Amino acid sequence: MRVASAAKSMLQDERGVSSVEYAMLLAVLSLAAVIAFGQCSGEVQLVVTRGSRALERAAGMGCAPTY
Repeated sequence: MRVASAAKSMLQDERGVSSVEYAMLLAVLSLAAVIAFGQCSGEVQLVVTRGSRALERAAGMGCAPTY
């Protein structure tokens, strides 16, 4: 019961509303950043793999690590 009344008073307080809004904004931005970096990581891995294979072929002696 105390938790509910504390939450209610926090939401009624203007500062509490601002804090809740900022927390929700931060959560949404964090989620968007995780999704964006997840999408980019696959592209970066593909570029690194292709570059490594190109170096390997260009060197002819396998100076780049083989996978």
